[in-house]
Amino acid sequence: MIKLLRIDDRLIHGQIATTWIKTLMVNSIIVANDKVVEDELQVIALKMAVPYGIKIAIKSIDDALKLISDPRFSSLDSLVIVNNPRDALTIAKNNIELIEEINIGNYYGNKDIPENKKIKFDKSVFLDPEDLDVLREICELPLEFNFQLVPNENKRKVSSSLKNF
Repeated sequence: MIKLLRIDDRLIHGQIATTWIKTLMVNSIIVANDKVVEDELQVIALKMAVPYGIKIAIKSIDDALKLISDPRFSSLDSLVIVNNPRDALTIAKNNIELIEEINIGNYYGNKDIPENKKIKFDKSVFLDPEDLDVLREICELPLEFNFQLVPNENKRKVSSSLKNF
């Protein structure tokens, strides 16, 4: 079961390691990202950030989809983290029945696009113009999709904010 599919361009960091894991009571994390999986140093750093006793898998998007569809996966309570909305949409479309919720926490869009060309969507979410369309697609799925930096913060529906754009 995927307790949370989170969009966070920082992937694993202090908020994930200290609050999200405990609040969600997950026993595994899957980082799904095509670039990170090829960067050995970043893979090591991400693994070091995970608390003892939590299983960690760092996979390409395709390999993450295979892992999630493995029957053994169903016995785990997992947090799946991607660093962009498009990857979240791919995982969600292929696993709707396994996902409890989608969340966007920190996202600053394509680093190659100048800051003044990005859309401030929320206090920690800056979108590229094409990201808006992807968020709309995610909102059409039969899943809860919220903004929430940390678990003790109120959830805010992404669909409500999209109405302003």
